[in-house]
Amino acid sequence: LGEMGLARLRMQENNRRLQEAAAIINSSDDAIISKSLDGIITSWNPGAENTFGYTASEAVGQSMLMLFPADLMNEETDIFARICGGESIRHFETRRVRKDGRIIDISASISPIFDAAGRAAGVSKIARDITERVRAERTLANERSFLRTLIDTLPDLVWLKDPDGVYLRCNHRFEEFFGVKEEDIIGKTDYDFVSRELADFFRAHDRATMQKNGLS
Repeated sequence: LGEMGLARLRMQENNRRLQEAAAIINSSDDAIISKSLDGIITSWNPGAENTFGYTASEAVGQSMLMLFPADLMNEETDIFARICGGESIRHFETRRVRKDGRIIDISASISPIFDAAGRAAGVSKIARDITERVRAERTLANERSFLRTLIDTLPDLVWLKDPDGVYLRCNHRFEEFFGVKEEDIIGKTDYDFVSRELADFFRAHDRATMQKNGLS
């Protein structure tokens, strides 16, 4: 092959890779966005349309700040400084605003786009809507907080063990009675802080209780 033939093959290979990349980007459920260094959106895939509610024609040419809640506007300045320094940001969790005004939680990975001279010339961003996950985590945290408050107000000893007798939780009354702290018994058994005779009694009682309730 002559130089012309090699150049044609390289161009074909580059076009093939570009087509593959475009297919991946367009089929991704994640929002894949690129922007200039001054924060202007330059590309916007279907995943971004689904995540943020704007079509590509509505988003391209606009400032990324249109997605920022009012209390997070300064976040872009910090991200810009880190990206211009050549840093990539992975799994950064924050909040953004959809077209319909709804605030969503996202996890974003942000990387600089370099020019031929190795200088940052733009920014690529992959964002995933994690609103449901964050909501579930908050609900679980609230339930745990409620349970903690509830058991700590009870005058009786309250504790929770797994089927092997390993402590998972106890209340303040339990701590006072046995002279221990919850953090000191989590992951341990009765054998770690009472006499063997008493621990054997507790273990036998635990097994009898589980059998009575069909748990063993």
